[in-house]
Amino acid sequence: MEPRDDSRLTFNYSTGALTDEDVPSTIASELVIVHAIYEKTRYGALLKDVLDALALHIRKKYRIPWNDVWDVARFYGSCMLKLHCYEQMAPEDRDALRR
Repeated sequence: MEPRDDSRLTFNYSTGALTDEDVPSTIASELVIVHAIYEKTRYGALLKDVLDALALHIRKKYRIPWNDVWDVARFYGSCMLKLHCYEQMAPEDRDALRR
């Protein structure tokens, strides 16, 4: 398994932006969970469309610069979709991630 580019902890680790609470085991756990969500749900297939729709909604509602819109949509949209997909996973798959 290789780190996905939507792993916040991996990005923060590579840029030296971790806090004292971000230990290697936390990073490893996040990688495993994100990988499982990607493999067992439609996360990968939905991500671009969800981010695009969210960005358009933010842009229309708040009329802020596109770069700011995209930063907000990318950060919150990927987290939102991961949580949604996690909730849609089979109970036994979710239980396996808690161990």
